[in-house]
Amino acid sequence: MIHYETPRELEALQAQLDALRQRLSAIEAAHARCDALIRELHDQNTTLVQLTVASQLLASSLEREEVLATIEEVVVNMIGSEELAIFELDSDATSLKAARLRGIEAESPRLVRAFGTLRHVLKTGKTMVSRGRRVNTGDSDGGLTAVIPLKVDSNVTGVVAIFRLLEQKHGLDQVDHDLFEVLSRQAAMALHSTAFRSLRPTVRPPRYK
Repeated sequence: MIHYETPRELEALQAQLDALRQRLSAIEAAHARCDALIRELHDQNTTLVQLTVASQLLASSLEREEVLATIEEVVVNMIGSEELAIFELDSDATSLKAARLRGIEAESPRLVRAFGTLRHVLKTGKTMVSRGRRVNTGDSDGGLTAVIPLKVDSNVTGVVAIFRLLEQKHGLDQVDHDLFEVLSRQAAMALHSTAFRSLRPTVRPPRYK
């Protein structure tokens, strides 16, 4: 014998179906929130790892060339650019001298075009970041992506100029801005420390007859 549901039974079944659909939607929404939280935590962990590694590399660099090489490594491998220039203030505290170049020649007209921005950052002590997501070598500033002041306390002792990003990198993220701050403070202090150590007299042990 075939049983046919009454209208009331059909309404009850439809209500149960609607309730199940609502529960499924709630579960899917909760799952999406969990996925987003996991991605956010992963990104935060990646950021902390990169900042910690950068800080440790700078703290463990004792010689001037090691510090300069570490700054280059942070820019190339963490920020993502193979065109950079590190400048320090000369002894007269008014002119800049190149301490390290990568991917750009000392005689390049791009450096000449960039000097206005470099001096502005030197004067203001504020990091400059390009507004565009991609920069070109023909830009009026030579294709700068960012210029980071090297600061010991409130004194600017030099700048790090970052030009074009790698092709696979489409723009700067928050971690890049955090790395700029690490370079601004810790790289400057590391360079200052190497200069200070080089001025200390060598103490020789006493000779006994």
